[in-house]
Amino acid sequence: MIKMISNALDTEIYFPYLYFSGEQGKNENANALLRQYVKKGSYLRRVTDEEINFTEVMINYQP
Repeated sequence: MIKMISNALDTEIYFPYLYFSGEQGKNENANALLRQYVKKGSYLRRVTDEEINFTEVMINYQP
């Protein structure tokens, strides 16, 4: 199922290793950065491409 989604989106899907705390922190940090722009519980089908692009730029170019 994950492979099908990855192929359909033409992207890689990343899961941190279980019980490896070093990778969990990266994941939690990425989620926190994303939550600044897309609030928890948001219906993601309503997020526009412009909003996604803006969020991507803001996260990637944070000091």
